[in-house]
Amino acid sequence: MSQALQLRGTPRGIGLGVIDDGVPPRKQVERIEVIRNVAANLADAFGQTTGIATAMVSYPVGDLIAERVRGMGVKPFYKKFAHDGVHGPNMATVYSDQGLGVRAPVVFYNRANEAAALLKPGDFDWKAIFSSGVRWFHSGGIFSSLSATTSALVIEAMQAARAAGVITSFDLNYREKLWKPQGGMARAHKVLGEIVDNVDVLIGNAGIGGPSSPLTHVEPKAWDDVMAINVTANWQLIRHFEPLLRASDAGRAVFISSGAAHNARAYRGPYNVSKAALEALARTFAAETASTNIRVNIFNPGPTRTRMRAAIMPGEDPMSLPPVEDVAEKIVALALPSVTETGKLYDFRAGKLFSYRLPTEV
Repeated sequence: MSQALQLRGTPRGIGLGVIDDGVPPRKQVERIEVIRNVAANLADAFGQTTGIATAMVSYPVGDLIAERVRGMGVKPFYKKFAHDGVHGPNMATVYSDQGLGVRAPVVFYNRANEAAALLKPGDFDWKAIFSSGVRWFHSGGIFSSLSATTSALVIEAMQAARAAGVITSFDLNYREKLWKPQGGMARAHKVLGEIVDNVDVLIGNAGIGGPSSPLTHVEPKAWDDVMAINVTANWQLIRHFEPLLRASDAGRAVFISSGAAHNARAYRGPYNVSKAALEALARTFAAETASTNIRVNIFNPGPTRTRMRAAIMPGEDPMSLPPVEDVAEKIVALALPSVTETGKLYDFRAGKLFSYRLPTEV
């Protein structure tokens, strides 16, 4: 039966993707792919049993997506809609190139009359779904932004999940264009705040690489930007999420650090300092919550195939590094209720937890 369930706008990613690989130009591209999401990656890459609750439209595009969902081994829970042959409703479409090097992909959407935006509370039998062996429920900010009813559906699902003893998590993904018709940032703040009241797991992954230069050459703004995102943003997450984690039977927080916190490599000062500060921040949080149900740990992924790594090490062969998918599985493991350790560092390359020690004598 399903062990992980995702509530999503479309079954895999954001629907159909028209991919521009750079040759030929975007306007000449004819290749279409169905994009993976969390549930598909967990099933296909990690062999996990997963399911997805979403909208499905009965027309050829929907049939294509449904076939790919089955191919990934993801169990679907569909609210089905009939297409009128002209206006929809439709499955959402994303148009994207693949980016190149440190350049991020250029992405734009067609979400006109999207079926997922029509989803509302009452569309799914959560009691039956969560009684089928689900252990983890996940949704995100993009789905929540599609309409007033989709955010209400997320809350309904999370409340049902917690009542069934299922772990809940939420990706605080903010898209300005999607929230603008509903009231922009103010509306997003209110809605997302109501949703995260039901969350059990916090992943602190905010981070930028910052400049590579001698400390004496770093501009004050560049220094402040790194500290604001790598340290202060995570402190703000702790401030706002701590009451929610305390209310959970098994609140878990995992903060993503780096070997830079300990190696102090030359010319990477702002990043080094920010990661050392992040680890001190997380360890302090762990010490302050040691007598509660909250468990706080730090995760060092080591060199990983990411855009940030490519920007910092442009001469490095990215294919020599492990992909994000390999690393992510271990982050999930640290968020499970079975984790009893707190204030420790998990090193992905070493494959184990480490305790912190005072510096040794030379």
